[in-house]
Amino acid sequence: MEIDKEEIIQLLENGQTEEIVRIGKPAVPELIKALTGTRHTTGFIAKNDMRSRAARVLGEIGDRQAVPALIDVIEDNHEWTALLSIEALGKIKDARAAPALIQGLRSDKRFSRHYTDMGGNTLAQYFYAGEALEMIGQAAVPALINGLADEDWMVREKVADMLVRNSGTWAIDLRDLQASLNGFVDRARKTDDAQQIDMAKIEASEIYQKIADAVRKSRSKITIGNDGELLKGERLKPPRGSNDNGMFRGAGVRRIGVC
Repeated sequence: MEIDKEEIIQLLENGQTEEIVRIGKPAVPELIKALTGTRHTTGFIAKNDMRSRAARVLGEIGDRQAVPALIDVIEDNHEWTALLSIEALGKIKDARAAPALIQGLRSDKRFSRHYTDMGGNTLAQYFYAGEALEMIGQAAVPALINGLADEDWMVREKVADMLVRNSGTWAIDLRDLQASLNGFVDRARKTDDAQQIDMAKIEASEIYQKIADAVRKSRSKITIGNDGELLKGERLKPPRGSNDNGMFRGAGVRRIGVC
């Protein structure tokens, strides 16, 4: 489909975003240029307003070729371009965005990067990132599980809550969960700080139990094994470290969830 590139920019400047959405995929290259600020405009509206409109429209069109450009601007200094890019990534539902969005859950993002909309409502990157990850859904699960080993406590907490909340619809592999939490404990061991190591073990155990219990509850018709026994008689490898044998009790089946 041949399109008039200048027409796309004119529509964007005029706020006729629904018309651009109807054009669809052919408009995406010009929208990406507008988003990244590389497309010359007439100057009718501010460049950042063009960029934020482009982010919104890219989310509505939902074409995955826009994902890399959207990821590049989620830390943008222009607040609305950043927030609308995060929202767009959630709508597109591409797993490539999940690691970058998880970084938006960090504690410094909760207490900074707050924006006020035209209605005086306070918005935060932290909340937008969480909503976008849940919109991505199952495709974000591997990155979310990896996030359980993040050094930032708020990332771990937010990710765990998200996995619990969606345990009835997302497939969650308990072995991956265990491996990620083992990585978290292993990083604590490198400090040679006994108190920090013990605290990491306690947190890992609590997170694992919370998520595993939610998965079991949502799959109550499945018979769960004990102490790492699988339904087929196989066994999970015990957590690393001689004192960790009780850290992940009831590791049940290899995969519980909607495939």
